[in-house]
Amino acid sequence: MERAPVFIIGCPRSGTTVFLDVLAAHDGLAWVSDQLDRRPDQPARALLNRLYQLPAAGSVLYRNRERSSVLPEASEPWEFFGYHLDRFKPRTQAPYNEEPRNPLPEDMSDSEVEAIRAAVSDVMRRQNRNLFVSKYTDYPRMQYLSKAFPDARFVHIIRDGRAVALSYSDKMNSGSFGTWDERDVWVKAISEADRNRWEDTEQSPLTLGLLLWKYFVQEIRTEAPEVGDRYIEVRYSDLVKNRHAMLTDVLDFAGLDWTPRFAADVARMDLYDMNRKWREKLPDHDKDVLNSLVVEPELRALLDDD
Repeated sequence: MERAPVFIIGCPRSGTTVFLDVLAAHDGLAWVSDQLDRRPDQPARALLNRLYQLPAAGSVLYRNRERSSVLPEASEPWEFFGYHLDRFKPRTQAPYNEEPRNPLPEDMSDSEVEAIRAAVSDVMRRQNRNLFVSKYTDYPRMQYLSKAFPDARFVHIIRDGRAVALSYSDKMNSGSFGTWDERDVWVKAISEADRNRWEDTEQSPLTLGLLLWKYFVQEIRTEAPEVGDRYIEVRYSDLVKNRHAMLTDVLDFAGLDWTPRFAADVARMDLYDMNRKWREKLPDHDKDVLNSLVVEPELRALLDDD
C-alpha cells in the first residue's frame, strides 16, 4: 500500500541536497534521480535506482555514485515536477516575467492532480517502494501539493542565514543561479522593511542571499500551521553534528525504522559542517552587515551563535 510522500523543503543553500542524499540511502524510499529529472517523459529511467537494491553491492554503489556518470543521484527534480505541474516553478523568466509567489491549491488543476499522483506512483512501482521522498527549495508549496497528496509530510531544514547568504552569493556570482539577474523581481517579493534595508545597505549578492533566506523561512513558517502536524523543522547543524538524533526524529515523522543497512550507510557518511565558512571567509564588515539585517527575534534564534 502506497503511503503519503515526504517532501524536504527550505531556502536554497540550506542543506536540503545533502539531507536528501542521506535520506535517499534508506532502503525503504523511492525518489527521483537526476536521469529521470532530465527526461521526465521517460519514466522507465526510474528503474535505475534498483541498482542500489542489489544485496551487498547496493550500498557500495550508492557510496560511489558521484564518481560515476551512469549511477543515479537523488535530484531536486524541478523538471519532473514542472513537467506535470504548470505552476510548480516560479514564473520569473520570459515569457511570463511574473512577480514570484507561493503556488496555491487553486493553481493545480484536477488533471494535474491525477498526473502528479500517477507519476509519483509510477516511480514507487518501478522502484518497488511504497514511500516517496523528494525535495525542493524556495516557496513552501505545502497547501499546493496537499491538493494532490492530502496526507503529505513536510520536513523544513533550516540553516544559519549567514551561511546561506555566503553560499547563495557564491552561486549567484558564478552564474549558477539566475537570482542575481532577477534581483529586481525578487526584491519586490520581500517585505517592505527588508526592501528598505536592501536600499540602505550594500546591494550585493551577499545581502540579497540573506534577505531571501529571511523571506523563504518566513513564507514556510507562515504556511506551516495550515498543514498542522504534517510539518516539522530540523536544523542543518544537527544533521552534521548530531546526525543520529536528528535522523531518528525524521524517520519517526516519516514512519520509517532504522534498518541495519541504513544505519551502516549513515555511519560511513562524511558530513562536513559548512556553516563555518562564512566565519572564516567573510571580512568583519560583511559579517556586521549580515547581522544587522536579522532583527527579528524569531529569526535571530535560528542563527548558530556560539
